[in-house]
Amino acid sequence: MTLPINMEYLLPKLHGSRKKLEPMLAQLWKLCFTGAGKDLNIAKENVEKAQYKESADKIHRMYESPTANGFTSFCGGVERFTTNES
Repeated sequence: MTLPINMEYLLPKLHGSRKKLEPMLAQLWKLCFTGAGKDLNIAKENVEKAQYKESADKIHRMYESPTANGFTSFCGGVERFTTNES
């Protein structure tokens, strides 16, 4: 029997300078990947390699924002996905 399981991946509300946010964004970025992907840099070209692509994309945007502006502010986000378990 196959049952669909709905799961959500939540991102926290973050705001602050790059100096404050960079370590946290790096840890959140790692959670979007499995295996060797955890060692990938926060970069647009790596978003498609993520298990949680929408979350990785948002983290990338949060990371780039303080690079350009010196400050970023994002409300939390949700990535939903469905998997089938037997």
